[in-house]
Amino acid sequence: MSTLSILLIEDDAVTATLYKKLLSDAGYVIHVASDTQNATSVLSQENIHLVLLDYELPDANGAEWLAKLRENTDYETLPVILISYIQRETNIRQDKYVWFMEKPSTPQHIITAVEHTIRHFDIQVDDA
Repeated sequence: MSTLSILLIEDDAVTATLYKKLLSDAGYVIHVASDTQNATSVLSQENIHLVLLDYELPDANGAEWLAKLRENTDYETLPVILISYIQRETNIRQDKYVWFMEKPSTPQHIITAVEHTIRHFDIQVDDA
């Protein structure tokens, strides 16, 4: 059986390490990108089932990058959890495949958000 693959886009190394460990320990395969350019590269190379996307990134605004990503039909329905210190009003709120999570979050909140998103969108992992 294949394992669910998550792309974590987070520029803070401490936060990225914490999230990666939490999610890896929960049984997920985690790919980490520190900016949107690396994230785009990972998406083109890996079969990603879910994205955890930081709002503030060094090379772009996470919501703006996501809007551009949605222009590619391969990623129109890719579930995303957008992570931010504050709730922001963006056009992304119209995207039914986006969930919002505020920082800081407890370890259990991160796991719960991922599990809830997987159930809500009925994310299935194809055995290859």
